[in-house]
Amino acid sequence: MTNQAIEEIKTKGLEAFEKKSDDSNKELLEFIYQNDSIFNLLFNCSQGTEFESIRHDLVNLEVQGAKKLIEALKGKKIETNNLNDEELHVLYTMACTPLFEIITHRYPYDEALNFIDMMEAAMNFGWSRIIK
Repeated sequence: MTNQAIEEIKTKGLEAFEKKSDDSNKELLEFIYQNDSIFNLLFNCSQGTEFESIRHDLVNLEVQGAKKLIEALKGKKIETNNLNDEELHVLYTMACTPLFEIITHRYPYDEALNFIDMMEAAMNFGWSRIIK
């Protein structure tokens, strides 16, 4: 999804990136609900296994993706603030927590869609901190 977002930035600009990002969140939610039992095991039953740090690992993956996105923005001459890895980690922890809560508590799909809207608002706020 990060690679798709980078392509949107390169070819269509910032507004298209925001739309693609929002669409990707809904695609991700659908994928999670289609694979509910796997995500339930990963998020609720993985203590003591190699997957117990799934939340932290996913946030770190998002941070790495954000760094690539920031470079793509810079490549399009879009000014960005210089956030370090720790700042990006806090930002993405805040942004991903609604998704993690959806998985952990196994909310009905309709409720989860509302939480995804909240997550998108948090990320739009976060990106407003990144982009000048």
